[in-house]
Amino acid sequence: MLDKMFFAISEMNWKEPVVAFVIFLVFLLIRKIFVKYVFGIILKLSNRTKNELDDRLLVCFEHPLRTFIVVLGIYAALAYLPLTDYQHMILLKFFRASIIVLLAWGFYNMTGTSFFQEIIQKLNFEIDKILLPFLTKVLRFIIIVLAISIIAQEWGYNVSGFVAGLGLGGLAIALAAQDALGNIFGGIAIIMEKPF
Repeated sequence: MLDKMFFAISEMNWKEPVVAFVIFLVFLLIRKIFVKYVFGIILKLSNRTKNELDDRLLVCFEHPLRTFIVVLGIYAALAYLPLTDYQHMILLKFFRASIIVLLAWGFYNMTGTSFFQEIIQKLNFEIDKILLPFLTKVLRFIIIVLAISIIAQEWGYNVSGFVAGLGLGGLAIALAAQDALGNIFGGIAIIMEKPF
């Protein structure tokens, strides 16, 4: 009788982690299939279109999509385990934060100089090539700050104080570096308008 109870308890203890590990391995297999076949088919279909922006967009989000499948596998494997409500809530917050990071990673890749230059050409904006590195750095900085603030809000931190601090810090920097900022914006105006 005691042997049967001990066997049932030991079976329960190792069965759930093994099933969770198998779930994770299945997601790794799905990732392998996705990378080898599905993504290749999607790229071939997008190559048939006349527009090259969709090809670049797929390439920008390729690595975040691969990582998303792994993150989803980790979440599914851990969610199978007998967790408390608090542990499940923490796991869900980690999962949401990782999705935000992956989306920010894709948008960060999109703001590369060559991709950004193609978008500007398609939209018929006239921006000098000298300004493109500056604009891509500004956009990448904005993406990183937005991702950090969204993740902080997801974890329950008050983002309004952080945003107000950024505004006050920006005002202090603007007042301290007034001449330098004036020169930067003057240079941008000269490059854009080309008066000479």
